[in-house]
Amino acid sequence: MNAKEFQYNDVVINGFVALFVNLAILPLLIVMSFILFKGSIVLFLLLILFLAAAILMIPGYFSQEPNEARAMVFFGKYKGTFTETGFFWVNPFMNKKKLSLR
Repeated sequence: MNAKEFQYNDVVINGFVALFVNLAILPLLIVMSFILFKGSIVLFLLLILFLAAAILMIPGYFSQEPNEARAMVFFGKYKGTFTETGFFWVNPFMNKKKLSLR
């Protein structure tokens, strides 16, 4: 059996940038929408959709310490090993299994 370990190279976003988008842009959009379009049912449903998307983004955040790695698995398929340190955001449906490099 061969071990096929490789570096994860899909989309990884700086966690602080994604957090800014999640916490600043979305509430601003909601407030501006209520100011500009009062009483619109379609807009209200659209805002609920955006809020649901913001809530679904939360599991994508993770913090990586030195001497740690993450095995990235997307719906059961191995996508690579992530070894950079810091605060990041990836697809929230990605399973991120923590590994020690010690």
